[in-house]
Amino acid sequence: MDTQPEKFQVVDVLQESERFLVQSVAYDGITAVLKRAKTPEMTLNLQQELEAYQVYGLMTEDKDCPFSTASVLESHTDWMLISFLEGRPMRELMDGQNDKIYYDKLASIMAFCDNKVGISFNDVRMSIPKQALDGQQVRIAEMIGRHSLLDAFGLEFLKPNLKQASDFYVVNSPQLKTCFVNADLTPAHVMVNGESLAIFDFENAEMLAPRFADVINVATKIWFIEGDGDKALDFVDTFWNLSGQSGEAHALQIKTLIYRRCIGFTDELLTDPNQHHNTSFTMTPEFAHNISAVLEWANEL
Repeated sequence: MDTQPEKFQVVDVLQESERFLVQSVAYDGITAVLKRAKTPEMTLNLQQELEAYQVYGLMTEDKDCPFSTASVLESHTDWMLISFLEGRPMRELMDGQNDKIYYDKLASIMAFCDNKVGISFNDVRMSIPKQALDGQQVRIAEMIGRHSLLDAFGLEFLKPNLKQASDFYVVNSPQLKTCFVNADLTPAHVMVNGESLAIFDFENAEMLAPRFADVINVATKIWFIEGDGDKALDFVDTFWNLSGQSGEAHALQIKTLIYRRCIGFTDELLTDPNQHHNTSFTMTPEFAHNISAVLEWANEL
């Protein structure tokens, strides 16, 4: 007989949105986390997340792995039950003074995971599928179409730069290198318990994701939200050092991803939270300045 999650004793509601319901529940004498999809689209996404737990679980078998992860205890079509992680989210521990310590830890996780897993044929990594690229280009066109909203904020100066970025992305996105990446690996999704690190929440992990999407997501988020370019660049440099690589060797990949993030974040600030994002910020001159600075970073690569 299938386990019925409705019969679990709910301890707390950890997160609820139009997409997911996440609860801590009493299960077999322990506290666990129950994640349930609330839409058909998120049911498919949940299956993808289950696969990601398996991939990360294999990585943790390496003695040099700098992190652990929750274990999937049970799962069904539209829900999964995972072990409860002790500690506090890294984001809650960061106070502005110790940010570098924690960002360095995050960079070490990304460096360990970088390019370890992917899909190859005859030793050649598969590209992002054409159907996915076509869908992204439709989304990009929709975003650019909304840039007329910048006029109401007196921020028209961003429009030509973003259009240039979108044109570059459309041309170069088919050349993006892929591997297994969780682009949403951020301080909010790393649990710290003493010296131990554990990662969780893999709904955005993909097997054919653009390589370095995780690094660029965090770096641009630092710059966009905090306006701290030095901190953002230090995070990227730390990643290169820990992974034994050079940014110059991957300049086209990095530039393409930065442009994509600038277009995406601008759209997040111009739209209400939806199935594509949950950003609650709205456009301001300060955000526009930060976006412009990140665009300039990409232009110089």
